[in-house]
Amino acid sequence: MESKWRPVQTEVDTVNYRGDSIHLSKVNALQHSETGQIVVSPQSLSQAEIEVIAQKYGLKNARGVAIFLILFATPSEGIIKGGDMLNKYHLQKSLFYLWKGLEDEGLYEIMPRDEFVGAENGPLPINLDDDLTDFEKQKLIAVTKKKYLEYPKPLKYIRLTEEGVRIAKELWIETPEDFHSKALWAKELIYPMTPQEVTAMVHKKYPEFIDSTKNDIE
Repeated sequence: MESKWRPVQTEVDTVNYRGDSIHLSKVNALQHSETGQIVVSPQSLSQAEIEVIAQKYGLKNARGVAIFLILFATPSEGIIKGGDMLNKYHLQKSLFYLWKGLEDEGLYEIMPRDEFVGAENGPLPINLDDDLTDFEKQKLIAVTKKKYLEYPKPLKYIRLTEEGVRIAKELWIETPEDFHSKALWAKELIYPMTPQEVTAMVHKKYPEFIDSTKNDIE
């Protein structure tokens, strides 16, 4: 039986999490084919708001907001400063645990997210390389290679530039506290661990994300 509801996009005047009036366009919604009634979910409103915030700060894709929140989050202990990530591997897994943390709170769909596929050492965001390339071209991040533990080849080390830190601070202000707390939780969970320790943790809980044909440590 054909559904009477069809997907559409609409415009909505609403308020953000701080209570400020905002206008959102291209909000995903459902429209009843007979009555014309349009229904918008809270998740769609949240995702549309993040899209607007991302565009405001020149990010090509709203999933980049999560990358900036992870990079900017500052653990209370350890050597990592706000704006730094040990290496690309830690960033990959921190992003995965950010989504899982939001999912555990029932908030999985309120923020635009990347898709994850299995890799040798756990989940891999499929668009991360493209996103990092865009940010590097915009001079929002700097990527260098450094020796890491016993690995024979230097690994990619990612940090926010001065302009990247400025944007990350604004994104931190304009996004809900739930995003901040989960970004910090994910970073504090992942960054002290070696790839072997993270791999053991991820494989035990999420074996569906194991694919030995894809290398994810670089």
